[in-house]
Amino acid sequence: MANDVTFNRVGAETRERWKLVRDVCSESEELKNYLPTLNAADTTDENKARNKAYKERAVFYGATGFTLLGMLGLAFRKDPVLDSAVFVDRLEQIPASIDGGTISIFQQSQQTLSNVLQAGRHGLLADLMPGSDMAAIKSYNAEDILNWRVDLGGRLSMLVLRDSYEREEDYAVELKDRYLEYRLIDGRCVIRVWEKNSDGEFVVTEERTMSRRGGYVDFIPFVFVGSQQNSPGIDAMPLYRLASLNAAHYRNSADYEDSVFFVGQAQPYLSGLDSEWRDWLSGKDEKGKARMYWGSRAPILLPQGGGAGMIQPSPNTLVREAMDQKEAHMVALGARLIQSNLAARTATQSASEREASTSILAICCANVSEAYQTAIRYCGALVDKSIGAEQETFKINQEFVEHNADPATLAQLVSAWQSGVLAKTDVRAWLRLHGVIGSERTDEIIQADVENEGPALGTAGNANGQ
Repeated sequence: MANDVTFNRVGAETRERWKLVRDVCSESEELKNYLPTLNAADTTDENKARNKAYKERAVFYGATGFTLLGMLGLAFRKDPVLDSAVFVDRLEQIPASIDGGTISIFQQSQQTLSNVLQAGRHGLLADLMPGSDMAAIKSYNAEDILNWRVDLGGRLSMLVLRDSYEREEDYAVELKDRYLEYRLIDGRCVIRVWEKNSDGEFVVTEERTMSRRGGYVDFIPFVFVGSQQNSPGIDAMPLYRLASLNAAHYRNSADYEDSVFFVGQAQPYLSGLDSEWRDWLSGKDEKGKARMYWGSRAPILLPQGGGAGMIQPSPNTLVREAMDQKEAHMVALGARLIQSNLAARTATQSASEREASTSILAICCANVSEAYQTAIRYCGALVDKSIGAEQETFKINQEFVEHNADPATLAQLVSAWQSGVLAKTDVRAWLRLHGVIGSERTDEIIQADVENEGPALGTAGNANGQ
């Protein structure tokens, strides 16, 4: 209904595309619903059995899910960089327990990036944990972000999320849906919780003004994450075209396997037999054994002018060619999601292309990083801790090509630092980026360790201790 809290602003076509990508990536049983029904007008048990076998014989080629895992592996082959100085006091649990449970910020960010690659959309909600003044961040899939509005200044003024909760009995646990409504009313964020009553209607079971340490919240602490930009608008789905090809390949596979089953085996035949010979060959001898066997050690006795042979079906090249073409397209499309060209090229060409173009994966990683930085600032505001917009509190790796930190490069970096061209922080940032220094080791930690080690080697006894 248009005037109901369950109203979904997202169009039906977009939701169907989300479902396709989700089903293909997870290799769900729902994939069988994407296969056509043979002779749909025939409702006999025989046709139902044929359609069941037709769908069971189809082989799914999990290219999209494999590509998704590969992209996540590229993004998280290095741990995201955390600013440990931020996660103290009432924010200290976020790295290890970002949602107040057992999910770490690394695990949740992987799920967030996965959802952005699949649906092009995700959401992060900052809040205080129930009965505590500790901040937490909860993530929401695109399908659960139902409705939203923004004011003239572009600020989020209304939001409706579908949420799930467990209702426990003695032994059974039932998963129930509820709706969380956030509105800015008189400069304060008001939360309404909608749940079903005994009549099956959604009613408000709780209404409260969102509070924070030292006052009330004057904004909705929710961040949209997109594949192109972090705005309420719905972005393109990076894996949709690949998933569509994958589903079409699955349909071709069903047709191909059906044809292999129907005509895949050679058919023997006998010719030149009259009814007497036919009946004699199909009967049994005096020992009760069949007179006719196929095979090199069992000759078949035929009358004069009789013949025997095998009918071998021609391969179904049309369906096989369609499958091969789709496989080639999926490989090419999956590669372009990571970088624009996989052809052999020189180191200079490779470097210039990386500077001139940004892959879809890199854009999604940058958007997810920026969304988490915003959500962490919201958490800071909830616990009365100021976090600057310029602080990179969380950053996912965006370098997908391995760089070698060879001795010559390291020597040049040190030389540039000693000559004043680079600062020590720049050298450490490069070393951290390329895995020489652990991502969790900030400049402050390194400097403290250096000072605790005492004078550098070869300087003991010098007047200035240097």
